Amino acid sequence: MTSRQRRVQTLYEISLAIETRETLEETADQALTAYLQKLNCSVGGVFETTDLSGADPTLIESIPANPDRNALFQAGRDHLTDIINRSQSGDERSENHLNSSPTRLSNTSTNDSLSDAFPTTTAVEDTGTFYLFELPEFGVLLLGKRGGSLSTETVYALNSLNEQLAQACRANRRERALRKQRDRFEAIFTATTEPTVNVVVSDDGPERL
Repeated sequence: MTSRQRRVQTLYEISLAIETRETLEETADQALTAYLQKLNCSVGGVFETTDLSGADPTLIESIPANPDRNALFQAGRDHLTDIINRSQSGDERSENHLNSSPTRLSNTSTNDSLSDAFPTTTAVEDTGTFYLFELPEFGVLLLGKRGGSLSTETVYALNSLNEQLAQACRANRRERALRKQRDRFEAIFTATTEPTVNVVVSDDGPERL
């Protein structure tokens, strides 16, 4: 089997594990497990960056479950936070950014848009190499590999899978928002002792219940 055939098979097997589960955490965990197993990575994480009101991106799921003492994971998370902070401040610094060409690495500056900063990779001395990938309109995927590295072809071949994972995560977010809205209305109707209706008046005058 050629390297290209192995890569296609690996991507296919990962794609089978990416699906919308009952919760966002379950969706992220199932996909993350497949990424790590099939790509021989040791650590990984799914972060949400759509709400950056806080100081740091929100960690949805990680492997290991408690990554606080994992130096490679911490280096990747710190680098992600640094990218976000620079993006928000408009500060441009040199990044070890993977160029759009799948044949080489190049140093480019970070733009204001977060999507322009990914994918990116950094080697951590005596620890390994981490990669940061964009999950469009949702967040960022972190993969860490001890010993060796992912080929540039593999890194860019992951784009479609990352989009698939982002779509599954967004579906979970929408379902969670709808569930909260339903629960809120149920609580209102359960608590009230009087009949309650919602009236909508359209532009042309008629009222709709």
